Amino acid sequence: MQTLSRRRQQVIKESLLIGGGFLFVVLLGVMIARYWNDGDTLDSLTESFSKAGEFVKRDVQVLAPVAWAEEDEKYTLTDNLSEGVSVQNAGEEVLVDQTPLKLVFGKKYTSPLEVTLAGERVVRVSDQSATEDYTSKLVSHEKIIQEASQSGSLWARFFPSKTEVRENQYVSYISPDERKTILYSYGRDKGLSKRALKHWTFYKNGTGEEKETYQIEGALLQLNRDGGIDVFYYDDQEIQKRPEANGVEGALLERASKTFADDLKQAISQGEALPDMIIPKPYLVDKDGSQIALDWKIEDEKTISWAASFEKARYPVAVDPSLSFVARSTTSGGAVITGETGAGHFGAAIAAGDFNADGRTDIAASASTYSTNTGRVYIFYNDGNITTTAGLPDVAITGEATSDYLGIALTSGDFNADGKTDLAVGAEGYTTNTGRTYLFYNDGTYPTAAGSADVVLTGGATGDKFGHALVAGDFNADGETDIAIGANGKSSSAGGVYIYYNDGSYSAADVTITGNAASDAFGAALASGDVNADAEVDLIVGASGYTTSTGRAYIFYNDGSIPTTAATADVTITGNAVNDLFGGALATGDVNNDSRADIIVGASGYTTSTGRAYIFYGDGSIPTTAATADVTLTGETTSNSFGRALATGDMNDDKKVDLIVGADGYTTSTGRAYLFYNDGSIPTTAATADVIVTGESTSDQLGYAFAVGDFNTDGKVDFATGSYGFSAANGNGRVHIFYSQNGQVSTNRILTGEGSNQYFGSSFAKGDFNSDGRTDLAVGAEGYSSDAGLVYIFYNDGTLPTGAASADMTISGTALGDLFGVAMTPGDFNADGRTDLAVGGRGYSSSTGRAYVFYNDGSMPTAAASADVIITGGAAGDYFGISLATGDMNTDNKDDLIVGAERYSTSTGRVYAFLNDGSIPTTAATADVTFTGVATNNRFGGALAVGDYDNSGTDDLFIGAYARSTNTGRVYLFRNTTATIDNTSDDTITGAGNNDFLGAAMATGDFDADGDTDIAFSSYGFATGGNEGRVYMFYNDETGIFPTLANANVRIDGDTDSRLGATLTSGDVNADGRTDLIVGGWGYSSSTGRAYVFYNDGSYPSTAATADVIMTGDATSDIFGNTLVTYDTTGDGKEDIMVGAEGHSTNTGRIYFYETKVNFSWKPQSQVGRNIRINNNLSGEEQIMTGEWGASNTFGSAVALGDMNADGRLDLIASAPAYNSSMGRVYIFYSDTRLTPSASGAEMVIAGGATGDLFGSALAVGDYNTDGKSDLAVGAPGYSSSTGRAYIFYGDGNIPPSVATADITITGNAAGDIFGTALAAGDVNNSGDTDLIVGAPDYLTTQGRVYVFYNDGSIPTTAGTADVTITGNASSDAFGAALVSKDFSTDGKVDIAVGAYGYSTSTGRVYVFNGDGSIPTTAATADTTITGNTTGDRFGDVLAGGDVNKDGKGDIVVGAYAYSSSTGRAYIFYGDGSIPTTAATADVTITGDATGDSFGKSLSVGDVNTDSFPDLMVGATGYSSSTGRAYIFYNDGSLPTTAATADAMLSGETTSTNYGASIGIGDFNADGKADVLVGASIYAVNTFNVGRIYLYTFNDNVITGGASGDCFGKWLSNGDLNADGKLDLVVSASCYASSAGRVYVYYADGIFGTTAATADLTITGASGDDAFGTYHATGDFNYDGKTDLIVSSPGYSSGDQTGRAYIFYNDGSIPTTAASADVTITGDASGDAFGTALHAGDFNSDNRVDVLVGAPAYSSSTGRAYIFYNDGSIPTTAATADVTITGNAGDFFASAFASGDFNTDGRVDLAISAHSYDSSTGRVYIFHNDGSIPTTATTADVTITGSSSTSFGFALASGDLNTDGKTDLAVGTYDDAGVYIFYNDGSIPTTAATADVNIVGDGVNTFGIGVFVDDVNYDGRKDLLVSSNIDTLYIFYNDGTFAADYSGYDKLVQDSNLPSEYGLAVTIFDINLDGKSDIITGSPADGNGKVYSYIAETEYVAPLPDSAKIRGDVIFRGDSTIR
Repeated sequence: MQTLSRRRQQVIKESLLIGGGFLFVVLLGVMIARYWNDGDTLDSLTESFSKAGEFVKRDVQVLAPVAWAEEDEKYTLTDNLSEGVSVQNAGEEVLVDQTPLKLVFGKKYTSPLEVTLAGERVVRVSDQSATEDYTSKLVSHEKIIQEASQSGSLWARFFPSKTEVRENQYVSYISPDERKTILYSYGRDKGLSKRALKHWTFYKNGTGEEKETYQIEGALLQLNRDGGIDVFYYDDQEIQKRPEANGVEGALLERASKTFADDLKQAISQGEALPDMIIPKPYLVDKDGSQIALDWKIEDEKTISWAASFEKARYPVAVDPSLSFVARSTTSGGAVITGETGAGHFGAAIAAGDFNADGRTDIAASASTYSTNTGRVYIFYNDGNITTTAGLPDVAITGEATSDYLGIALTSGDFNADGKTDLAVGAEGYTTNTGRTYLFYNDGTYPTAAGSADVVLTGGATGDKFGHALVAGDFNADGETDIAIGANGKSSSAGGVYIYYNDGSYSAADVTITGNAASDAFGAALASGDVNADAEVDLIVGASGYTTSTGRAYIFYNDGSIPTTAATADVTITGNAVNDLFGGALATGDVNNDSRADIIVGASGYTTSTGRAYIFYGDGSIPTTAATADVTLTGETTSNSFGRALATGDMNDDKKVDLIVGADGYTTSTGRAYLFYNDGSIPTTAATADVIVTGESTSDQLGYAFAVGDFNTDGKVDFATGSYGFSAANGNGRVHIFYSQNGQVSTNRILTGEGSNQYFGSSFAKGDFNSDGRTDLAVGAEGYSSDAGLVYIFYNDGTLPTGAASADMTISGTALGDLFGVAMTPGDFNADGRTDLAVGGRGYSSSTGRAYVFYNDGSMPTAAASADVIITGGAAGDYFGISLATGDMNTDNKDDLIVGAERYSTSTGRVYAFLNDGSIPTTAATADVTFTGVATNNRFGGALAVGDYDNSGTDDLFIGAYARSTNTGRVYLFRNTTATIDNTSDDTITGAGNNDFLGAAMATGDFDADGDTDIAFSSYGFATGGNEGRVYMFYNDETGIFPTLANANVRIDGDTDSRLGATLTSGDVNADGRTDLIVGGWGYSSSTGRAYVFYNDGSYPSTAATADVIMTGDATSDIFGNTLVTYDTTGDGKEDIMVGAEGHSTNTGRIYFYETKVNFSWKPQSQVGRNIRINNNLSGEEQIMTGEWGASNTFGSAVALGDMNADGRLDLIASAPAYNSSMGRVYIFYSDTRLTPSASGAEMVIAGGATGDLFGSALAVGDYNTDGKSDLAVGAPGYSSSTGRAYIFYGDGNIPPSVATADITITGNAAGDIFGTALAAGDVNNSGDTDLIVGAPDYLTTQGRVYVFYNDGSIPTTAGTADVTITGNASSDAFGAALVSKDFSTDGKVDIAVGAYGYSTSTGRVYVFNGDGSIPTTAATADTTITGNTTGDRFGDVLAGGDVNKDGKGDIVVGAYAYSSSTGRAYIFYGDGSIPTTAATADVTITGDATGDSFGKSLSVGDVNTDSFPDLMVGATGYSSSTGRAYIFYNDGSLPTTAATADAMLSGETTSTNYGASIGIGDFNADGKADVLVGASIYAVNTFNVGRIYLYTFNDNVITGGASGDCFGKWLSNGDLNADGKLDLVVSASCYASSAGRVYVYYADGIFGTTAATADLTITGASGDDAFGTYHATGDFNYDGKTDLIVSSPGYSSGDQTGRAYIFYNDGSIPTTAASADVTITGDASGDAFGTALHAGDFNSDNRVDVLVGAPAYSSSTGRAYIFYNDGSIPTTAATADVTITGNAGDFFASAFASGDFNTDGRVDLAISAHSYDSSTGRVYIFHNDGSIPTTATTADVTITGSSSTSFGFALASGDLNTDGKTDLAVGTYDDAGVYIFYNDGSIPTTAATADVNIVGDGVNTFGIGVFVDDVNYDGRKDLLVSSNIDTLYIFYNDGTFAADYSGYDKLVQDSNLPSEYGLAVTIFDINLDGKSDIITGSPADGNGKVYSYIAETEYVAPLPDSAKIRGDVIFRGDSTIR
């Protein structure tokens, strides 16, 4: 029985009232309640309810509930109509710990809900109508957590460690009599990556009669075909509002409610409504685990129930009436396939059938005149992605020779009795019209040449035209499908028909039927069906040439004796008149619904080719003349050829057979298809058909051929028709597929105009034009009706049409030439609170022009002449209305209308403002404000924009005069600073050169995310080589004055001839809360056109080619990008993009819609080193934060960690001292796991005081006011001519945003001192409180000073009043340049170390002052002095302190980055009581790598590798041209002496970044482990040194094998092997002890093992060479609910390779040796290598896990796969396996396995590889789990063959790789051909070459030898991981597109130091119990062997727009192209 986890679940829209009115709040209880008691756990279900409880327990454990968050504020629980139920905090779904909790629902409920969380975490649900009071408790199968203390929050009581996460929670409701328990569990289904809900009702005992009643309010209920209940909610919001607002009477309210219900009933009956919720058919599980299906009953309008009767002995029982939730959706309208260029008559014949045996109906279509009439047949698989061009079919078969006409006829059927649908193809012209017919068997491989068909049948003589018609049917009643072939040219066109029985031999026809007389053309058409109701298939033959083309149809009954001549037919029907061509088309079907097949005969020549179709009912009395037909249907007019083609099928899903008739000659051969529904009243004329579909253009001949089938696998019958005459530059002929949508059909997917030269899409406007709260779209078509113009309005009601003609409303222009719709703008122009529409008609009255205003008053007129306001321009030629804008021009908070007239007065140009004062003038001359251009030919007013550019709070006006000064162009700014805007410009900006057209387009928006309105405008004619175009952006600096053009903040140059900037618009199109810029370049590629998206991410590119998103038009002259608009088209709250292409299809025009979606992803951490792993190529960082863009800010110059918001976590503090002309800034990022990618997103920003202050140059954290909270000290050494300052900000919850309000300000002594250059914190007076130490290294000519300020309650405010002042020795010493405090003298007191890097010509010194109560006041009297080595070393420039030698004492680390031409050094002086006095005698000296590296530029000490000992990090900012590096030296007792031998290295991204300028170590993510921060202070964005910070969390781990050569890590798997509910890690070492082999198990107990010796369980192989552990897998192999382990030994016994597999049951005592295994299975024979592959899965659909074992070496590498069913008795030998599948000789069959539901039937299928097939070409076989698994590879259900010598199938993996809910197959290769993905779309290709995706390797590194599938970025989608045998694991995210080759990976896990086998073993699971999937990889050849774990970390990824339909190319940054 299918459980809920496998059902569709999307949207929860209402609650259920359960049993007597109990409110269904399952989700609320699950997510809110937190309570444990020791009497009710998940594990207790089995004890309480026997097998029923065990079944439910497993069902519930499928879920992975959302991890609980520890915060307890700002939570909202919502029931969103599109997202479902969730609890949220700042947008992240969590569970809640809050009392009380207010609930918000998407729909109002009939009774109010209130949930109270009591102290003991019991949830009481109160409902006004409740009759029972249930109490719910959240129960966990985990061990009870006892209360740690009675004080503090609930979190402190329940989660003392703050790190525990509970899994498998559920809520149980217990009835008062305790007989009934209702159990709910809610979480994220790991398989479907969606929310899931489990709902079980238990009955402990009973009478044997059980019944449950459920009430569903406000909905209509319907029993669906699956036995479930469809729930349709009607919108009752208005009903609920009216009584409150208007006091509506109850009767009136009831009437309104019924109206809503009646409307919904009609929508349901018409198939226009989808259910909001589906309640599947329930089922019962009794105590023995048996399942019984139950039935729903609808008792009344709102009540459903089920009832069951059974023996009392079956109690206790459980019933599952679970819910499935379905979102509203629409089915795509259809598809169009266009023929190849030069491929004539594509669509001349069509056939339907399942041609790839995937259970879906495919399409075959022909182009019979292809290549000089050779002919070609195309097969298009129904895989969800039917191509739009015949040039990309799944199969193409070409005829043998010219004039063969291959494909003149097609039919399908099982012609070889193998149960699969084959294809028959006619080629009537073969060998001088002898003719041939080809049969192509559906055997997994279709030939590409007709001559290679499986069966070739040839006609008898020249001229026969054998193959002209084909039909399939069982004509001899033997149960097999036969074929009849027409040869209408036989015997001087008398004609003949040949029948070939499907008896295994097609050598000669079994029956030949000959026509009557010459020219009869007997066999011109064929059909089959039971037309005499005898249950046998009869044959119908058309003879359209009979008697001067009068025509005849002959019926031959299948009665055992088929006549051999037409004259002896059982029934003969004769046409009406000569030239009728009666019998030219035939079809059969029950079109009158009497359960008998009827005959339909076409007569396309009737009455000068008007045409007819005749219906003859199969009622036992078939008429013999056309005149006496039961129904006659006549075409519309002459030359239509109605009846040319016929087809039947259920086209409106009413379970009745309908009729389709083609008339390919309609309207100059445009063609039509007519659909006649079987509704009891078939009309008699084509014009009255139920549905009419018309061809696209003349000569298309739509309706020439038909095929019927379910082509989109939605369970409904669709039809395809050919338009073989279609002709275009890109191909000839078309096939149109019309998907059945409850009787409605549509072929278009985008919005297309009505006709040529209408310029549909010439303008856009968005606004709520029908006052329904949604944004609608208005589209102009200025060329409509000879330029009269038309405006279309499309309401945002969820049903956007595909053609302009279906607009919700249109407004037509007045007269020809008005160009109505040339411009539009929305606005509230009558101040009534509704959005009105203004439309320009610049051509009115000899281009005088007009502007029309249409009020949104519920009655918008349909003609421009009836507009509410009409404003007429001043004079002919003014072009009044060419541009429009809306803005408040008089600061009265009302929308005013601005109209441009660019041609006014010899194109001087004018702009008119019409104020919204209740009386809009009707002429331009009476406008309220007039703005006039300055000179002729300027075209002032050609573009308009409005925005507050001076931050005055009022709308300013921008006017473009793009033609000024020989088209140089100019933009004018009119600032709105008075009551009414002044018409004198306040500023201008002029273009760069002639023909630039500056100001042709403009857009406003906050483009730098600073809260102010900026302006962008274009010079679309700008050219350096060919009309590239340019866009300028000017940020709002609050002055309201333009900078010069050269000083634009952003400048973007277009592609060649693109005319970038011809249009501009703005909007937030990546849903990040910032305004982005969208730019049109309609000139691109011969006016194909492009639209470019530039994200507001702090870094705008300088060229359009590097835009964030590029969208390209369909074809030349489309002018794609001529108009742009952004608005929310889908109602998801995100702005989408609409792009106009007014030139499409001879200026018909089109609009393309691009939907904005948001994507987040996760980064697995890569590593290099020993205990932690970090990638030298910088792919190990978990987060990158970039400084604010716009100047050289040097973000990351200093970093610190401290708890600045008193939440117990360390927060990140980072500075940008150069920010804003060195004013400086400090940023605080709270440790809330939501790091921003930009400094601008910091939770707290503190701004410096004045330019030059360098605020943030130094940072120090300490408790400076003794309140127990961390405070922050910040240095600003540049303050006041470098006097300097230090500021203290108390961590009291109110950190100020600027230094002006700092808690303490300490000012230096004198100018030039740079007081605050260095800071340190420490208790230097031994008072128990933290003091502040401040350095001023430039004091007194750089002699330097250090000041100490005691934390005694009164910190001085000047350096002169410091508690202690220490002065340097001599000038230039720079004493105080570096500081550190620590106990260096081992007396338990804090000492101070001071650096003086300038001492003795920069030799440098360090002075140590002991904290012994008497700190000296001069450097000369320091307690210890350490002198550097040589001049220029700058010894002491940087200092750090910490215990780096594990002796418990504070050591001093000194940097000398200038040592030896800036090679650099770091010196360590141990705090052992005897600190050396020279650098030369340091305890440890570490030297940098190379000159210029500046090793020692930064230092930090902290425990990086989580071994409890502080490690050392050293920065080298100059490494590799200032790329920079940070070196990590572990405190492991052996510090290296060179940087090159560091334990780990982190490198910068690129040169000149100063990576390593700052380093911080601390636990930022509150996981109990230290993290690392590295600053790159001069990282540049667009030449600005904005700076960056990199965060590394180091959660990863390495486990090392026991001995060299053990192959530790050879294979990996995971499973819960100790039954604690957590997944454990299994590692093999198959080479252990002379290859006896071992398996190690590491339990998921939160403690990572680091060696093989620390494994929790070890199992050892039996003897040498057994290779025990080569493979292993986990599963419940004894059906006890626990996970067991199976391990293979392919080398058994003693290396003879018979092979074995051992099963170890998880029964609490897993054996430690293979010999003690619970089950041992031995292979067949020596050399078989039984166990070389292992797999587990339910292969017989009994809900138990079976075992699959491979023996690829069986029988000289033939190979075998063995299946052992989990039926209680697993065999102990391969020979007694339940199923044995044998490969082909030498293929190495069964070398790799994968499983999944590959044919979407709900069962687990099997994929098996044979990578050695055909000299290592390789093959993969798929065996469907259909109850009869084949026993040989050759009889597999699907066979996929690789490319030559690629070892296709070397690796296999399965998973949903295209997010369609179906399991796909990934196949790897050995020889670097890469990885192939085969989508489960109903049509799995049979060759690697036709795979859906091929990711190609680099040609040398065996990319693809390992393939793995899992969700590694925690986005709910399965990702792809690929091994390459070169130390690299590639990760490709499942984000909608996979890269074409290996270089397009999303993430690398790589280490160039690792051996070749790294990454061949991978397992993916949550190893650290944080709810995220981690990656574990093996490296068996790495010394003893190692296993690396990569822990998933969070990272924000900027979202990208994603189009529902993309035409052309869309290029995302990173050179990835989606077509």
